[in-house]
Amino acid sequence: MLTPATRALLATLAVALAACSDDGTGDVDADQDADGDADGDADGDSDADGEGDADGDGDQEADAELDADVADIEAEEEADPIDRDRDGYAAIEDGGTDCDDENRSIYPGAPERCDGLDNNCDELIDEIFDLDEDGFLTAAEPDCLLIEEQPDCNDLNPAINPDAVEVCDGVDNDCDGDVDEGEDLDGDGWSSCFDCDDGDPSVFPGAFELCDGRDNDCNGVSDEHWDGDGDGWGDCADFCAGPDPCPEDCDDTNPLVYPGAVELCDRYDNDCDGEVDEGFDMDGDGFLVCRGDCDDTNPAVHPWAAEVCDGLDNDCNGSIDDTGVPCT
Repeated sequence: MLTPATRALLATLAVALAACSDDGTGDVDADQDADGDADGDADGDSDADGEGDADGDGDQEADAELDADVADIEAEEEADPIDRDRDGYAAIEDGGTDCDDENRSIYPGAPERCDGLDNNCDELIDEIFDLDEDGFLTAAEPDCLLIEEQPDCNDLNPAINPDAVEVCDGVDNDCDGDVDEGEDLDGDGWSSCFDCDDGDPSVFPGAFELCDGRDNDCNGVSDEHWDGDGDGWGDCADFCAGPDPCPEDCDDTNPLVYPGAVELCDRYDNDCDGEVDEGFDMDGDGFLVCRGDCDDTNPAVHPWAAEVCDGLDNDCNGSIDDTGVPCT
């Protein structure tokens, strides 16, 4: 408990201190403001810039930078009408060459991607991914499969694409995964590319060979199992069925004899038409060139003719006018 004497002493000291420091502001900070600091301003901090952010840069930000807001500069850059996407190329409408100034991946000279866009601003889209220029993007580029419903299975041949017509050439022309599928008009399971007669269901590769004058198994030979002489014609009349007679080899031991063969002067019915050596007796004297007629244009000349004095070898013995008596 303070004594009366101690209390009197403390009061005296307080009066003395106020007399030496009071500047009329009500604080004891040695300046003329009432903010309690000694910087000469009334902003409540310890710097002398008059702002209440304590960084001394004269603005209202606490970043010690002379800008009002760091984001302001970025906003100004984004609003730059010369190069909006900051790819180094100004927009075409601003006098530059960038055909899409909102996309940083699009500018003159950019790598072309398979994305349905003109990446390099050459007025072509995905051009390097359609090398054969048939209108279909290549299936070899995975990115193209994302935008092309029916890709090109061969981008080096314009005749091969999903819209092409399938032809019999050993190639998948229409890019459907099948080769030479063609049509199967007779329903025998073989397309016209392989079926040698697509109008007959009994004729197709691997069919059982019948003796009917046709190449049932499409191996290029008709009735080969009934062709003893290998001339392509079988002696198979007993196997034929139907109202029309089958072509028959009239001599299946002679390869020069079969229906349609060239008739020779050889005493055979080469063409199986029922006549022998027809066409080789032009003068109708009954003697063929191959049977001793030395002049098949004169019916008076043949091996059995009588020799007369006419300057001809009438009997084809090699002598002329050898009648046995002098000719006058």
